[in-house]
Amino acid sequence: MHFDGLRIRATEGIHLADAAGFTLSKIRLGVQKGPVFSIVNARSINVQGLVLDSLAEVLVSASGSRNSEVSIKQISGARYQTAVQAAPGVDASGILVQ
Repeated sequence: MHFDGLRIRATEGIHLADAAGFTLSKIRLGVQKGPVFSIVNARSINVQGLVLDSLAEVLVSASGSRNSEVSIKQISGARYQTAVQAAPGVDASGILVQ
């Protein structure tokens, strides 16, 4: 699934559970609370050209034991305090934030 050039304003961020092959390009995102992305057992997720409209405490919240090949690159706009917040026992090495 591929989304390009979207502007999203939401109360909560994007939740990807057991998702694979998901791409977001040139997206502007405003989230009122919680992490910008919540992932559970996600793989082959690519976000490129993310503009944050508001300060986020957590960019990515990860849970589940099968997260891999998750990439978030070219982040601009407002900032985030924590790039990746992994649940206890979760290996976050498959999540790249640049």
